[in-house]
Parts: sequence; C-alpha cells; structure tokens
Amino acid sequence: MYRMKKMKNKIKKFAQKQGIEYCGFTKADDKSAIVFLFPYFSKYEKNSNLSIYTYAKDYHIVIKDYLTKICSYIKKMIPDFNYKIYSDISPYNDIELAYRAGLGIIGKNHLLINEKYGSFVFIGYIITETAFDIDFPLSGECLNCRKCVKACPTGTLLSGDFSKCLSSLTQKKGELTDTEKALIRENGYAFGCDICQSVCPMNLNITTPIPEFKENLKTKITSGDFIGLSNKTFKKLYKEKAFSWRGKQILLRNLSLLENGEENPQE
Repeated sequence: MYRMKKMKNKIKKFAQKQGIEYCGFTKADDKSAIVFLFPYFSKYEKNSNLSIYTYAKDYHIVIKDYLTKICSYIKKMIPDFNYKIYSDISPYNDIELAYRAGLGIIGKNHLLINEKYGSFVFIGYIITETAFDIDFPLSGECLNCRKCVKACPTGTLLSGDFSKCLSSLTQKKGELTDTEKALIRENGYAFGCDICQSVCPMNLNITTPIPEFKENLKTKITSGDFIGLSNKTFKKLYKEKAFSWRGKQILLRNLSLLENGEENPQE
C-alpha cells in the first residue's frame, strides 16, 4: 500500500513537470482512472466565429501525446502496467470522473469548473487495472448565479437536452430546421459555442500554461478557406484542427448561414 501511494505521488509530480498541474485518482467500475486536466483558454477574439477550444491544435492529439509520455514513465516503475488512454469519447463520463478525482466542481452549465482554470479545461484520463488509492471530490459548489442558464440561447441548460445545444447544432448533419438556422445566424458561431462559459464569473483571469494551446491559433474561418478544396486537401490542411472533424460541408453550410443568411453552401 505504501509503495502504491508513493507511486501515485510520483505520477502527480511527473505530470506537473510536464506542465499538467491537476491530476487525480478515482475508480471507473472495477478499474482505476488517473485523470488529468488540460487548460486551454488562450484569449477572447472579438470577431471569432469559432469556439475557443478549436483555436489551437486538436486537443485529442495533444492529450494523447502527453498521456502517452506519462504512461511510459509509469511503465518504467510498474512493468506490468496496462492501460487505455481516453479524451472525450469513451465508455465513461469524463466530467464525472474528474469531479470524483477532486479536480473541480460541476457547474450549472454541466461542465467541470476547476478552481484555477474555470471550465476551460479538457479532461484526459488513463484507465488501468493497477490499483491506486483514490482522491475525493471537493466540497465546494459553483456560485449559483445562473448566468449561464439565462444566457444559453437554446434553453439546453434548463431542458438538459444537449442535442439542442448550439454547439451540437453547428455540428449537426442533415437538414436544419428554420429555428436551428436562425440560432446559428443570430449567435454567430460557425462551429461550437462558448456562451455559457464566457458569462461565467468563475472563468476570470485565466490562461493556459500548455504551449500547444497558445500556438498557431486560427480564430476565424470563412467560406473562402474551404471553397474549391477537395476533401483530401481539406483533410490535409485542417487535420490538426478540432473544427474539421465533421468535414467541410458542415462548415460551409454554417458559414453560408452567417455570410449569406441562408443555407446554400458553395463549392
């Protein structure tokens, strides 16, 4: 037991040396989850039509690189350490894991809110059968100001139907309803949404310490960026940007709504 507690502390210290300040341990079913926060806020850009999380390099790539390095370090100490790395899509609820690992509280916007970096954090984690002592949830809560609830343009934070979230609508395939088209036009996002985060008073005076999230920022897209590109060229140019994952047609559709007021993507 003492040995594993010492290992746990070493893992946290190694992560901190990589610039990852927040690491916590919890259970995921009958396995251990080692959970890490990756702050990503770089800046607010007045004329942006993208969610801030898409400005820099795709977080899936960044998180995988960091966690692979951390796993290599652990494997040197624990040779039979077997693991899987996750960010975003997984069998587990990443926000719930981060909360139970003591890395933040859950706000009215249904996002994890960290004491230092607010809700502008990505969550990455390692699932392993190696047993570690767990950390415990924090006792605090959000300010309950409900500014996020009032600001949400789709009412998602009240209904709990996240398929109606503006971010989801900008990524939706297939036909948009007239109401959905109007929401995209009125709120100015070609991909994603930051409204509930931008009004949160717990998101003040923060900036990411992670270099990859401060470099090569693209804060705005136009239809001119994509018209005439083959799918192959599009993927080559934008494969490291999170806004590209749905493909260029979805982006062109949204940009047409913003630039022309109607859904008429050009090629």
